[in-house]
Amino acid sequence: ARNSEYYNTTGHYAEEEFIFIFDFKETTITEDAVEKSMVIELRNTDEDVILSVIGVEQQQLFFNIYTNKDSLLDLNATLSTSDFYIGHDVAVNVDTSFVQQKVDGENVIDTNFYDYKLGIKLTILDSENKVVNGPSIMGIYYKIGDNEYYPRFDGTVRINTSERIANVHNHIIINTEGSNLASGNYTLLIESFGSPDGIYYGLESSDQERIPFTVKNTIFGLKATQTTDAELIVDKTTGKNETNTNAITFNLEYSSGLNNPNIRISLMRRAYDEIYSTSYNLIDFKDVFSNEFSDTNEENIYMLFSSPEELMYTTLYTKENLTSGTYKIVFSLYDNDTYIGDTHRYIIVK
Repeated sequence: ARNSEYYNTTGHYAEEEFIFIFDFKETTITEDAVEKSMVIELRNTDEDVILSVIGVEQQQLFFNIYTNKDSLLDLNATLSTSDFYIGHDVAVNVDTSFVQQKVDGENVIDTNFYDYKLGIKLTILDSENKVVNGPSIMGIYYKIGDNEYYPRFDGTVRINTSERIANVHNHIIINTEGSNLASGNYTLLIESFGSPDGIYYGLESSDQERIPFTVKNTIFGLKATQTTDAELIVDKTTGKNETNTNAITFNLEYSSGLNNPNIRISLMRRAYDEIYSTSYNLIDFKDVFSNEFSDTNEENIYMLFSSPEELMYTTLYTKENLTSGTYKIVFSLYDNDTYIGDTHRYIIVK
């Protein structure tokens, strides 16, 4: 029906172009086939050659087939911390790279991934290398941008990270706020793969990364009380409170199962840029108090007790000529340098 498009009326011949695609996927080739040639001929029923490739063009049909030279989706991943405190977010950075094998400096073209989408699979393994699933994994979810991904009942999370195979960086937040994962040692298993939908794949992933981490599901107690409420009302000029001294004594009660606990102190002042503001800004503790506490790795936060006990006392001494306002003394619990929680008391300078 479309012969008129192919027929050359001047030379009285038909001209067509054919593209041949050879699929070696289902072959059983086990060794490299190098410098092989392929010639396409048109033959009749008697096997006589009717039409062949012009001799000078046959060299363009040489090809090489390589075994064990599949392209890889190379994976590198890091956790922001190896300690997971239930209720705190943890960041994981995942870099996936499309790596083609080389022979004599030339890429070996692997077309398996050409029409695939990129995906990763996340699994948490316990200390016995078993998948954490069912109720144990509930409450944990993964977040990329505004998208949240929740584990299936088998404990796995599959995320389509790109609509095509490419070099991709993903910043993933692991939210543990609602988790009841027990304290102990675990492994985050991350696997890369390519598949038609970027979610499901065959029996093997392309690459994987295993990152060990420790869960600390610890309930802590931290309570601060002052000797009398009168100590919390301070004169801005003299620095003396309503007990006529510059001293405020706090009783601290502490409990937890942390390995390396410490308690730090800081001071915040209410923001007065708006009449009904309830926000507080961190200021230097030494602007109001004369105590000399050791610095920490956080600005304006000082070490109060490096080895806390169940019951402790601390006395703070206010300076003279203070700025009036409402202040918040914050007692914070840390495990090494990881923030766990805090309690606070207010003082009023007037």
